[in-house]
Amino acid sequence: MHLSVCQLLSPAFEAVIANHLEAAVPLVMEGDYLLPALAAKSEFDGYPNDGRVRGIFITEDDEEQFIANYLQREPFDGRQEMRAHVSWLHNRWLVQQAHQLDCAVVAARPWATTLERILALL
Repeated sequence: MHLSVCQLLSPAFEAVIANHLEAAVPLVMEGDYLLPALAAKSEFDGYPNDGRVRGIFITEDDEEQFIANYLQREPFDGRQEMRAHVSWLHNRWLVQQAHQLDCAVVAARPWATTLERILALL
């Protein structure tokens, strides 16, 4: 279901990117519904990517960390193990897709250096 929603939203994201390419205005997009295929497109509504659109995907390899994150955000819901497992599986798929499409992948932890590691890729 989540991937279907991602794919349905993709044309809207593409329109936003095309607008920014046309106007030469920088843009940072982030969110759970962005797929590596979006960053790998060669053009957006006729505007060439030419390396101006890139994807960086932040990953968490530890499934237990997903559980801990949900517990911290939603403590009254308890250990959401199934939800965490599904999120972890989606994360693994995103990482695989990102590697196949030559998008950068950055480990989320250590959290204190995540931004530095992302900036080093730019």
